[in-house]
Amino acid sequence: MAHRNVFVLGLDRHNLDSLARQYRASDYRFHPLLSMAELRRERVDLPDLLSRAQAQLDAFDGRIDAIVGYWDFPVSEISAGIEHIGPAFDFVLGQVELPDEVARTGGQACLAEEAVDGPQLTVEGYSHGGAVHLYGAVDSIPYPESPSFLRFQYPSALPEGVLQRAETISRAVVERLGLDATAFNIEFVVDREREGVTVLEVNPRHSQSHARLFEHVDGAPNHQCMVRLGLGLDPRFPHREGTYRHAAKWFVRRFTDSYVRRSPTEAEIRHVESRVPGCTAEVVAEEGAWLSECANRDSYSYEPATIHIGADSEEELSEKYETFLAELPLELDEPPPRD
Repeated sequence: MAHRNVFVLGLDRHNLDSLARQYRASDYRFHPLLSMAELRRERVDLPDLLSRAQAQLDAFDGRIDAIVGYWDFPVSEISAGIEHIGPAFDFVLGQVELPDEVARTGGQACLAEEAVDGPQLTVEGYSHGGAVHLYGAVDSIPYPESPSFLRFQYPSALPEGVLQRAETISRAVVERLGLDATAFNIEFVVDREREGVTVLEVNPRHSQSHARLFEHVDGAPNHQCMVRLGLGLDPRFPHREGTYRHAAKWFVRRFTDSYVRRSPTEAEIRHVESRVPGCTAEVVAEEGAWLSECANRDSYSYEPATIHIGADSEEELSEKYETFLAELPLELDEPPPRD
């Protein structure tokens, strides 16, 4: 059987590793479509991106079996002003027939319905052949007194009543929107007192941040749903066939700019991974640089590293995280004054 060529928008090394561990991965050849640098420009020029992508596909000497992606539309620029991305939304809206009230508003406006607060939960699933399938719920746990995430944890530890409500609403939302032949994830805010849930965000894609969580617990990364749906196949996503009962993605954060005095080499990272089973790390902090120059970040903190962990209990998740972090030669401290 000939290999199937799958083009992946913004394909990165970490996710390529996960893609290679899915069901029948040897049947596929994964090709990058546009780079992360192209997708994460300061200003979004969607017509130009589409033109670049089309040119790359036209130049490919072979059959193209699927085009897939797991990244958000570049929204990191919203904090700098919606005018940076509004024109791109206007371009998309211009391709379809809109209700008058939407057409009048355009793509350069935001809608805020109400303020919500509480634990966050993400339900993941896919729609195939008109049927909605849900395969997992992930907790998003913040740092104390901060909206920045400490970790994503799977399976969810929230009460069963909360999970059932979130699942019922997820099915209704996907069916009402008419989503089909796609993965999705729906984010909720939970009211603990009433065990109620409020929809925060609907994404017509799976979450690449959760890939290793599902791999640890269910036996396959959620990328499998994206790839097989892109090929017109049933995702065949497994359930509880992984090595561990629990999994988490921990975010190593600093809430002030710090100097990277020491950053581990790839060999050092692999050594620590070998000493703490079920753990893998991504370190983006660059030795000799400030976190503001090299680390991932949100509006409140810097993210020099992430650690994925599989364990057989929630307590073991925390123990492995503390052990791994203590052995990882990542040193951050107050820098000398800048010139």
